[in-house]
Amino acid sequence: MPEDGGKPAAPGGTPLPRPRAAAATGAAAPGCRRPVDRAAGRSYCEWAFTSGGRLPREKLHTEVRRSQLTDATLGLLAARGLRGLSVAAVAGRVGLTASAVYRHFPSKDALLDAVLDRLRERLHGAIAAARAETSDPVEALRRLLDLHLQLIRQNRALPRIVLSDDYHSGHPERRQRLLGVFSGYLDGVADIIRQGQRRGRIRHDVNARSLAMLFLGLIQPAGVLWSLSDGRFDVTGPARTAWPAFEQALRAPRRTRGTRPARPRRTSS
Repeated sequence: MPEDGGKPAAPGGTPLPRPRAAAATGAAAPGCRRPVDRAAGRSYCEWAFTSGGRLPREKLHTEVRRSQLTDATLGLLAARGLRGLSVAAVAGRVGLTASAVYRHFPSKDALLDAVLDRLRERLHGAIAAARAETSDPVEALRRLLDLHLQLIRQNRALPRIVLSDDYHSGHPERRQRLLGVFSGYLDGVADIIRQGQRRGRIRHDVNARSLAMLFLGLIQPAGVLWSLSDGRFDVTGPARTAWPAFEQALRAPRRTRGTRPARPRRTSS
């Protein structure tokens, strides 16, 4: 539960609506750890997602319900993997029947497509957030590194999706969409680097896309090891330790008098 008493989030990170309490007496609703907020007359069942229980049935706005079902799918992927995912299991996670899930998602594949949309939103949203926090391109990259690592820690299913052939095997359109998500992410990182090159903060003699690949290399191996170790590997420490070396490599080399900075090499990508 959040220490500030704010609205808690499901495993995928999206805040869930707080179900109505059984009574406005200040006691906890059945199965809930948190007592009822008398002023709001509501409580949130943390138990529902941490212990596999069910959320009380509520009539929710379609987009809220779709987001809730996507979060439940992410939670099941993290706990059971793709082969342990079913519409019935997703339904049970949020206290619905399978037929109710089908009103929002026509199939299991549609749920997996929604997970891919969530992945794109969060990766590309991290770039936007990092750029909004600072005008310095190098600092924006450092902040993006932290946000990406946080995304991995909070969404254990995401590395599994990327590593799983089952996720896109036999689904060429999904494979292309997954490729598009990461290509778009690299484009966003490269755009930050180009900004730094224009300002003289980042070296010009290396193509921005190549530097973006090096940036992703700070994260991806740690994410793979973290996923394979079921979260035991320290995904944050190695990447942060490697950052100073990467930052030093980014810096524009000092110019000697009378020389002009080298232009970045063009690549086919």
